[in-house]
Amino acid sequence: MTHLKTLNSLAVALLLLLNAPSAWARSTPAPPALIDAIRSLDDALANHDRDAFAKLIAPEAVFTLPAPTRGADAIVKAWLPFLMAGGNTMTLTSSSPDTAASADLAYVAGSFTITGRSTGSPVVDARGEYIAVWRLIEGHWQLAALSGTGRATVPAAGGLGGYRFGMTLDEVRRVGDCHPYANVSQTGGIECPNYTFEGRPINISFLFNNNRLGRIQLWLYEGGSEADAKSAVAFAIEFLRRTAGGVSIGGLPRADVTDDLVMSMLKSGGGSVTHFDLSTPAGPQPQAWFGRVARHPDGYFVFLLLDARQGR
Repeated sequence: MTHLKTLNSLAVALLLLLNAPSAWARSTPAPPALIDAIRSLDDALANHDRDAFAKLIAPEAVFTLPAPTRGADAIVKAWLPFLMAGGNTMTLTSSSPDTAASADLAYVAGSFTITGRSTGSPVVDARGEYIAVWRLIEGHWQLAALSGTGRATVPAAGGLGGYRFGMTLDEVRRVGDCHPYANVSQTGGIECPNYTFEGRPINISFLFNNNRLGRIQLWLYEGGSEADAKSAVAFAIEFLRRTAGGVSIGGLPRADVTDDLVMSMLKSGGGSVTHFDLSTPAGPQPQAWFGRVARHPDGYFVFLLLDARQGR
């Protein structure tokens, strides 16, 4: 609690500084190097480039978006959901920078949007306003502070078993459908290896947007057996047809999706990684089921995923 109060106090101090007219020369054009740094930040977020993002964070930076965090390493860790390939995307839209009279500080105000993906389509998970302070450190512009206020998209009711979309992480942990739960550092979510789904024991994972449950992932198969992978694919196709009313593959809208077709497509990639989704029709339900299959040099993955149907 003390740490949180300290960060909130820093955020307040930041806003007071930004509102002090004597500290800023608003008519001063932004240095070209600062414009380049802001563009580099946009590119790092768009490309989910962790290393490029880390280079732009000042060592003692303070962020309150998406959560109160202090220090470059901690901030990079907190932003990992936006820096992993296939993860959510943070988009910052900014105004022209205002530069302080000292020429080594600047601030940018604008809006942010956090976008996830479901069945291949973008889904807005949160949006709001932010203000950022850039500092010139040893000849390089770095983010010294970033504070934001926003509102997450609240998912409609829906979910799986006792797990309801919109639950907090702690609320999911208290659901007795599976135990024990474990943290997943790569996603910021949790998982449980002992969930029973359609009569079979599997691993279940939970992904969160702004600490609200937005995706449930069921691990039907992970391993090197082609026969077992094919069996899991057949199970997924049958379940999606029965539950969601149909299955399709992007680029093959008229194809009769079978386990043989899916396995043939997975093997067509040769020794490289091949992956694609098994999509389902849009509907009025508050959730959307789809499948995801992958083949890599060491074996196969077969997943079923359930997303909150936000804004679709």
